[in-house]
Amino acid sequence: MKQDIEKNGFQGRHERNILLTGLGVLLFYSLWVCVKYFLNPEEGFLIASFSVTRLLIGNPAGVFWGYAIGFNQGLIVIVNMIIDTIVVFILYPLLVLTFKQFLDIPMLKPFKRRFFKNAEIHLKTIKRYGALGLFLFVLFPLWGTGPVAGSIIGFLMKLRPWINMSIVLSATYFSTVIYSIVFKPLHGFIWAFDPKAPMFLILVLLIIIISIKIVRWLNYKRKWI
Repeated sequence: MKQDIEKNGFQGRHERNILLTGLGVLLFYSLWVCVKYFLNPEEGFLIASFSVTRLLIGNPAGVFWGYAIGFNQGLIVIVNMIIDTIVVFILYPLLVLTFKQFLDIPMLKPFKRRFFKNAEIHLKTIKRYGALGLFLFVLFPLWGTGPVAGSIIGFLMKLRPWINMSIVLSATYFSTVIYSIVFKPLHGFIWAFDPKAPMFLILVLLIIIISIKIVRWLNYKRKWI
């Protein structure tokens, strides 16, 4: 029992370090956006609004959204990578520390249940292929998958936290580069028909995603009333 407590405490320390790293990256990114805003208000506002929207629509749509608002390929890749790093480095440790009962944050409990339930569904298949299976799971995201879900699967596979982060983020970065290459000509093709079409498609997607999140939240509230 004593060894289990010490082991959990040691793992908890790693996850707290990951959380602190994520908060540090968030701080530096926020400062960079602020500097951008003071030097060029229009560009700074676009990056800030893109960052918020990107959190809702995810990586593939986020890359396309970057092209739709006029970002160049390099900026799209860098910003998407930073946002994914922040999200994983903050959500992963919070979810795991909540799962281990080191933290008690009521707001995180529905997210914890959803992510761990989804991870258990895919765990058996991915565990069969080890690190490669986890890499491919994150590289080719489907609905309900992605880097945070992948990091939780890595946790259930008992990967070391920083190895888990390395696999998940390398797959995420690689997928971002692929999307940036594929969506660049696609955006140009759609834009040739109507310059407003790419923006319209993203707005429709954003409305759909927000609607789904609202329905999920209402169902969760109704369940516990």
